[in-house]
Amino acid sequence: TIVLSTNQDRQIERIFKSLEDTVIRNGEAMPAAELELPVRLEVTEPPALSSGELVTVPVSVFDPDLRTMQQQAAPDSAWNSLEDYPQPLQYVEKQIQVLQSDGKFYLANERVKQVDALALLPTPAVGAEPVRDTSSILPPEGVQSFADVKAMQSAQLGDNAFLQLMAFYHLDNSLQYLSSLSYDLFEEPLRFDGRGLALDNSSYYTGSRALMLGIGGVSPDAADADVILHELGHGIHYQIVPDWAYGHTGAIGEGVG
Repeated sequence: TIVLSTNQDRQIERIFKSLEDTVIRNGEAMPAAELELPVRLEVTEPPALSSGELVTVPVSVFDPDLRTMQQQAAPDSAWNSLEDYPQPLQYVEKQIQVLQSDGKFYLANERVKQVDALALLPTPAVGAEPVRDTSSILPPEGVQSFADVKAMQSAQLGDNAFLQLMAFYHLDNSLQYLSSLSYDLFEEPLRFDGRGLALDNSSYYTGSRALMLGIGGVSPDAADADVILHELGHGIHYQIVPDWAYGHTGAIGEGVG
């Protein structure tokens, strides 16, 4: 892999090269597992779109996050809980298109759908049985559903449903923006779980085209649109360049995302 870095005069300033298809992790050269040994996900899916109709409803979210919205300065010492935040919670109203099926509302449409992650399914060795890895996955919670529009509108920070709403709105809004630029990158609805990982980290799994957000740490990742869109950035890379790996693509991906 060779990546050229140029200046505004189109002169080459740096050359990044990798003569072997390996990535360096912890000082060790190894294959890019996301391509060579993709991890798939076992999930619970929402009802099919054909089972109901799409409706537009208003919901309350952060855009992009609470601190930025309120221009709250960084604290002198870390906040350790929601109670430490010095201002009242504030939301903005946004419109989302969701599935109404069998008397309930689900976070699903033609672009995005919320799923409940159950297990990671690493690619098994030849002849070996698949192994379900649940070590980093939250216990099953079921697909998020709402009994009525009021229940959807009343979700707030601290509720599991709010994190799913945040991820759904920002992913869907960004995919609509990409579509307006004539970039229709995903052939199927992008799957996500706003409470997918029991980690202080989030991931995009290219093998399943799914985005899993972590809840570790003081603030769950789905409460911040920057984290949501960073992971979407990884998905965009893989959709544009299916063999996105090796060389300095890891660093480039983290920066662009």
